[in-house]
Amino acid sequence: MAHVRLFRHYIHLPFVILGLIDLAVVALSFALAAFFRYFGEVTFYFDNIVFVIPSAVVFGILNLTVMIALGVHQARVEEGMSGMMLRTIMAMTFAIPLHGVAYFVANDWLWYLGNFGLLTSATVLAIFSLGIARVFFFAVVGKDRFKRRVLVLGAGRRAKQMFEDLTTPFNRKGFNLDGFIPMPDDTVEVDEQYLINLPTSLHDYVLRHPVREIVVAVDDRRRGLPMEDLLECKMEGVHIIDGANFYERESRKVALEMITRGWLVFSDGFTVSSVYGVGKRALDILSSGTLLLATFPIMILTAIA
Repeated sequence: MAHVRLFRHYIHLPFVILGLIDLAVVALSFALAAFFRYFGEVTFYFDNIVFVIPSAVVFGILNLTVMIALGVHQARVEEGMSGMMLRTIMAMTFAIPLHGVAYFVANDWLWYLGNFGLLTSATVLAIFSLGIARVFFFAVVGKDRFKRRVLVLGAGRRAKQMFEDLTTPFNRKGFNLDGFIPMPDDTVEVDEQYLINLPTSLHDYVLRHPVREIVVAVDDRRRGLPMEDLLECKMEGVHIIDGANFYERESRKVALEMITRGWLVFSDGFTVSSVYGVGKRALDILSSGTLLLATFPIMILTAIA
C-alpha cells in the first residue's frame, strides 16, 4: 500500500516514512548535542540518558509538527530539495519558542529544553543531519519502491480525463501507470500507445504482471463489467477502486465530471453524529468567546469615545 488514510485524507506512504525518519533524526540530533554539551563521557551519558530522552522526544515532535504545518514534505515535489531544506530551516527556527513553552509547562521533565545554547546546537545539527538522511531516502524512493503498479479498466472519456490530469509528477508520485484496457462497445479516447489488448482475460494479465491496483474508469457501467475477472483479481489481493476515488486520492481534488449520484450515495462523506455536532458547537462557542474577549477592550474604548 502506497498511502494511508487519516481523517479522510490520503497521505502517501513515502512521506509517512520520511516523517518518521525526520522525527528520529531530529530527536537523535538533540541527544547527541546534549552529549557533547553536558556529558562528554559515554558511560556517564548512558547512565543519565533517561533524563535526556523526554526532552529529545518533545524536541523532535514539536519540530516535526511545525515542518508538517509549513508543508516541508510536499515541498520536495513542488520545489525540489532546496525548497524542502529552506522550509525545514524556517520550521525549526519557528519551533524554538515552542520549546521554551514546553519547558515552562513541564520543566521537571524537560530540563534540557530550557537551555537556549543547547537548542541552537541541536537545531543546527538536526538541519545538517536531515539533509543527509533525505538525500539517501529519496535516492531509494526514486527507484519506485513505494509506488503501486496501476491498471485502468476503461479507455473512454473518464479514463482520458483522469490520464491527462494525473500526468504531472506531483500527481504521479504514488503509482506507476501500466495502461488502459478498453471495454467492448466503448469509444476509445486514450492514445493507442497506452492501450492494452488482453490476449486472454484480465485475471490472467494480473497473474503475469505485478499489478497491485485496478481502477474502474468506464464511462457507462450499465454496459457491463468483467465481474468474474474483477472478483478473481480481488481474491488475488489486487485492490479495486473507483475512478473518482482514485482521482481524489492521487490529486487531492474531486473530479466533478466523474461524480455520479451513486458515488455520492455510497461515499463515506456527509457523516453526522452527536459527537461531531457537540464538538462543532463547542468550537464555535470557544472561537466566538475568544474573539469577544480579545476585542472587548476596543469595544469599550469605542463606546466611550
